[in-house]
Amino acid sequence: MGWYKPSFPKVVWGGALTHESVTKDVNRRYGGIWKTAIDSWQRNLTKLMGIQRKGTTAAIRYTSTVKGQPARTSRIKLRGERLDEYINNVWKRLAVMHCLADL
Repeated sequence: MGWYKPSFPKVVWGGALTHESVTKDVNRRYGGIWKTAIDSWQRNLTKLMGIQRKGTTAAIRYTSTVKGQPARTSRIKLRGERLDEYINNVWKRLAVMHCLADL
């Protein structure tokens, strides 16, 4: 029986995350230390859940890349169902990151 590696959730504004792209990001931003990267996303999740409980709006910053074009940083505001969906995707992202960290 083979080992299953779950995929990252797809979000319109986040681009296509792959195991390889996130591994490179963890290596670049966190010196390859998965625990630090996971802790950072866990803190983000905690903040988002607090915003959700208060019924306020979260401002999410993201960088979009299109081949042959410079990277662009943008912001979106999320509340209600859109925030719920984003939080659900952060949970999924953390689950995949835990799997990759166990490699």
